[in-house]
Amino acid sequence: MTLLALIFALALLTWGIVLLRTRPVLPAAVPAWLVITSFITSIVAGYFFWHRDIGPLPISIDRATLGIAGCVWAYGWLLGRYHLPRLVPLDGLVALWLAVIIFSTALTDYRFRENLPITRLLFFNLVPVATYVLLRISPLSRQHYRGLLWVLVFLGLYLGLTGVAEWRRWNALIFPRYIASPAFEEFYGRGRGPLLNPVINGMILSLCGTACLLLLPTARVRHRLVLLVAFGVIGLGVLSTLTRSCWIGFAGSTFLVCLAPLNWRQRFVVTLATGLVGVAGLAALSSQLNRFKRDEFVTAAEMSQSAALRPVLAAVAWEMIKEHPLSGVGFAQYNKYKKPYHQVEQYELPLQAGLPYMQHNVMLSYATEMGLLGLLAATAMWAGMAWRVYQLWNSPEPAFDQLCVALLLMTALLNYLVNGLFHDVSIITGANLSLLVAAAMTGRFTPQTAALPRATPQRSFAVPPQLRTES
Repeated sequence: MTLLALIFALALLTWGIVLLRTRPVLPAAVPAWLVITSFITSIVAGYFFWHRDIGPLPISIDRATLGIAGCVWAYGWLLGRYHLPRLVPLDGLVALWLAVIIFSTALTDYRFRENLPITRLLFFNLVPVATYVLLRISPLSRQHYRGLLWVLVFLGLYLGLTGVAEWRRWNALIFPRYIASPAFEEFYGRGRGPLLNPVINGMILSLCGTACLLLLPTARVRHRLVLLVAFGVIGLGVLSTLTRSCWIGFAGSTFLVCLAPLNWRQRFVVTLATGLVGVAGLAALSSQLNRFKRDEFVTAAEMSQSAALRPVLAAVAWEMIKEHPLSGVGFAQYNKYKKPYHQVEQYELPLQAGLPYMQHNVMLSYATEMGLLGLLAATAMWAGMAWRVYQLWNSPEPAFDQLCVALLLMTALLNYLVNGLFHDVSIITGANLSLLVAAAMTGRFTPQTAALPRATPQRSFAVPPQLRTES
């Protein structure tokens, strides 16, 4: 495999020399679309679909595509066609978050469990940040944002239909075939998608559902039916995950996007009515929501008992935080240090019952592994994303596509944090990546931060006249 890696590197070097000598002119948006292709490929045809060990690291289609995107951008930069954009505060917060993780990894046992910390650092943090950086520095015209939304719609159709097919056991309709294989036992029988995890499947489906809603105001009449059908399929896909946090995230982000075109009075009325209906629905269905069969190989009683583990894991986390408040036990070191804390006897909770499990909360996971420093770095990054949404939304006379990417980032952040309350999403494949891709899409806009005049009405999600379609 080392020889194969050497041959591959020599081939890249040869093609690089040819390109620099001939200097062909590529469309300016090629690197950005290659990055987007890498993101979509990581979901649909990523590591589980195909990978090969070339040298010390496994290579997959999405990683190769990301590498090609970096090479194309570097080629354009050498020719003077690309320039580094002006930094925004969110860039610094992402860099701080990554730096804390790198230092925590370097200062602890990074060879634990066959280099697990390095693997997590590389593929769950460094690759998403590299994707963020490449998408930030790659030029992308505003007319391409509409194309990106359509890509997300078709991705949502695929994931939604596949999730429903998994749930109903229509295995003949599922592709790739490994999704329907009981050899991957965890979450079998739920809409777990190509990434084999219902949580990230629901998070990405929520992004796709928001894309449907954002396209509706400017779509032609014949396309609106397609978008509504797609949104329905995406909703069924979220339902097929059989994951309550995904349902909450999808409902919450859909609700907020639907509120966007309304004024304050309309928002109040809709929120009040939705709240009353929601409370009534929860009261009627609470028993069913707390106890139902989800995984094929897990009973409904066992699924019901899983909720009782969260207080146990929270107690264990508190004990670990008290002993390691600032730096934690080290990045990806939770399994190495957790056992003594499950034997503490001062709690009435059965702490031993949670021993086989990881933390079920992303904030507690950061606090136990990297202490308050890691938690503050992650929280600062999330707050920076929320502030970015606020800035874009409240800019004087914002462009319509600017409002769209603001709502897209809001959806990604909301679903990340809602699911993060019940799962450690930082160790789920694609979770950090999807969040940082949505954040990078906002980087092409430079909102004015001057305060709006007092007489300025509340921002509404109004479609500009030039984008309205005739019925």
